[in-house]
Amino acid sequence: MKQYDYYIGLDWSQAKMAIAISKGSSSESRVVELDSDVRRLKYLLKSLKGKKVLTFEESTASQWLWVELL
Repeated sequence: MKQYDYYIGLDWSQAKMAIAISKGSSSESRVVELDSDVRRLKYLLKSLKGKKVLTFEESTASQWLWVELL
């Protein structure tokens, strides 16, 4: 099984995004709530060095968000 440096959960809506980040095998996570901005999200994800796994819910924006993050 692969080990990741960061586990990231994303809740995206038209107005706000909430990002939960856990480092490594830590059971604690920090949550950041920001205005929805794909450029800001990309910057945040790139600033986390190492292997990452990102999970976000299925929604009407999920296909668009997936393409933007590729």
